[in-house]
Amino acid sequence: GKPDEHKFKFSQRVIAGLAQISLGSGDRLTISTLGGTGRWGPYRGRGRMLTLLDFIGGLKAGGNVDLNAALRGYASQSARPGLCIVLSDLLSPNGYQDGINALQSRGHEVVLIHILSHDEVEPPLAGDLHLDAHAPRAIRPALDLSRAVPHEHGQPQ
Repeated sequence: GKPDEHKFKFSQRVIAGLAQISLGSGDRLTISTLGGTGRWGPYRGRGRMLTLLDFIGGLKAGGNVDLNAALRGYASQSARPGLCIVLSDLLSPNGYQDGINALQSRGHEVVLIHILSHDEVEPPLAGDLHLDAHAPRAIRPALDLSRAVPHEHGQPQ
């Protein structure tokens, strides 16, 4: 499959695992999608796990989301501050820090889980590489030359 599909499936599994811990300990849990209309909860108790898994299984990846706007919107609409766990690849053209700050200013304790595909962590450096200097700073690629193949007399080994 595509790397974005793998990231999304991985995110669904992380959400399910964290939700199991929350519901199992009797905490109040709400799950909201950013940039979408999906919302589950608030609920408590292990008896809600099956409906939660149905909700998570029905989620669809929605493409690019303006994280700053979505997180600010969530912060302004949330009635009670609490632990707010944000799962994202953070590849939002406008960044995410202002949105995180909005959550914190409303009293939320924020945990950020950065979801990346294998190719985003270790990009294959074969063939032509196109770097877009006009891309926002938050999504410009960074090159790690410590993994470069050593050359002897100007020729690759």
